[in-house]
Amino acid sequence: MTNRACVLGAGNSAHVTAGLVASLPDWECHVYAPRKDRAQLWRDGITRGGLRVCYGADDDNLVVSGSPVRVSRRAEEVIPGCTLLILCLPAQAYEENLRAAAPYVDEGAAIGTICASNGFDWCVDEAMAGRGGAGRSPDFYTVFALQNLPWACRVSDYGVAVDVLGTKPFMEVVGRPASALGDLSGVLSRLVRVPCRAVESGFLGVGLSNMTQVIHPAVMYDNFGDWDGETPYDHVPLFYQGLSDEAADNMTRVSDEIQAVRAALEKRAPSVDLSVVHHVWDWCDRAYGRYITDDSTLRTRFASNRAYVGLTCPMHPDPGGGGGFIPDFEARYLTEDVPYNLVPLKGLAVLCGVETPTVDLLLTWCQRVMGKRYLVDGALDGPDVAETFAPQRYGYHSLDDLPEIRDAR
Repeated sequence: MTNRACVLGAGNSAHVTAGLVASLPDWECHVYAPRKDRAQLWRDGITRGGLRVCYGADDDNLVVSGSPVRVSRRAEEVIPGCTLLILCLPAQAYEENLRAAAPYVDEGAAIGTICASNGFDWCVDEAMAGRGGAGRSPDFYTVFALQNLPWACRVSDYGVAVDVLGTKPFMEVVGRPASALGDLSGVLSRLVRVPCRAVESGFLGVGLSNMTQVIHPAVMYDNFGDWDGETPYDHVPLFYQGLSDEAADNMTRVSDEIQAVRAALEKRAPSVDLSVVHHVWDWCDRAYGRYITDDSTLRTRFASNRAYVGLTCPMHPDPGGGGGFIPDFEARYLTEDVPYNLVPLKGLAVLCGVETPTVDLLLTWCQRVMGKRYLVDGALDGPDVAETFAPQRYGYHSLDDLPEIRDAR
């Protein structure tokens, strides 16, 4: 029997996921790529021999090949008949793509993300219900999320080849209903070629455990926090391997603040398991231990990580033509990781009554360079909160409003 999965997205992680799924003889892979000419570029790649997923020396230079059966920018051409929908998208694209897919989702299909964001399940439920659209209720589908991206990866030849720079030793996956977790764990482990452990912590846990909210805003602030808005930089710095001690300290403080939120949630609802929420210090070893050559400090854990070799800060050539580079504040390190991870983290902290001075520091700078207003005079009530995955956006204004807390009490 052939199973059918649809990968939603067309970027780095979509290339890896589609190539791995398509390589399996009992799986048929579709790709939903609605943006610009992406679908046609993928189809061109199929005619050139399909996708190659190329692992590095630490993974024995393995090459996995597979061709998606169908690629389209139209949801109705690729969604029907799929038992598994895997979102390989930035969080800001979840809602739009889910709304487009919703009318064509088969009953009982599993909908999930390759990398969890805070509030992912809330976003799925709202998008599937639709504003006068599909009207899908939560008992119509299964929802799942992988804790973090299983690999560091970069496309080397669009629609044809993608390099896997580093593979995590395992993933943790959550799902709803919980009864579906066992089967999902086995299926996803086989599809992404990384063991996916089923955990009971729920979406609240995997959202808080997402390290992008700890790492990316801190690194962007470290590199560009003192930029005057005009003067170009003379080079493009390394993103992870150029980490300073100050940035590492800010990561530690944000992670400490997340642990304080975790403790407050566990105190309110002791039966809620948030053991998946690890400190960034421990996460480095759990995720990339075999790639790290110097684990003496948090800074060196990033700087010596072979999976991060050569990855640079997002920058553009100076448009003034005088040479040099200016920061790209529309990169996903801000446009995804702030409204869909850092702001929801702040929203949970507000509900918990937990102070977050470092999150506030980073959020204040991020919103300024992004042209957004989330925090106003220290309060999370700016007009742009409505565009985020903050619990307040979904009408959750106390801890007991949160479904996982409410159901556990």
